[in-house]
Amino acid sequence: MKMVKVTLSILCVLILAGSVQAATVTGKLCTWHLLELHFQGANAHEMDDDPNPFLDYRLQVTFTSPIGECYNVPGFFNGDGKGGGNGNIWTVRFIPDQSGRWTYVASFRKGMNIAVNLNPQAGDAAAFDGESGSFTVLPKDPDAPGFLKYGRLE
Repeated sequence: MKMVKVTLSILCVLILAGSVQAATVTGKLCTWHLLELHFQGANAHEMDDDPNPFLDYRLQVTFTSPIGECYNVPGFFNGDGKGGGNGNIWTVRFIPDQSGRWTYVASFRKGMNIAVNLNPQAGDAAAFDGESGSFTVLPKDPDAPGFLKYGRLE
C-alpha cells in the first residue's frame, strides 16, 4: 500500500454535524509531527492587564487517542495567529504518537488568575469552551527528515 504524502501546510477545518466550526487544525497529520489547533475566542492584546490574556484565561485541550489514551495539553493566547500581538486566536500544540482517529475537547475558562488555578471548573466558561472535534493521523512518514521518521527517541 503506497502512503500518500500530506503537505506541511495542510489546513483542515473540522465541522461538527449541526454545530459551528470547532477549530482549525494545521500541520502534517502524521505521527510524531507537530500539529496545532487554532480556536477563535476572546479578542485581546498581549499587553492587556484587565483581563490579562496569559493569566486570566486558561485553555486546556484533552486529546483522546485511537486506543483511548488521554492527553491534557495547555494552550496559549496567540494574538492574530501570525505573530501579531492583537487578535482572537488561541492555540494548542500537540504531537500525536499514534495513527488513527483522534478526538479532542477544549476547555476555555476566564477568571482572575485562572491560568494558575488547578481546579478544572474554576472561573467561567468562555467562547469555545466544550467544543470538540476529530482528525485522522497517518502512520509515521518514512521520508520525514531526521528523527521524525523513527518516532520517539529513547
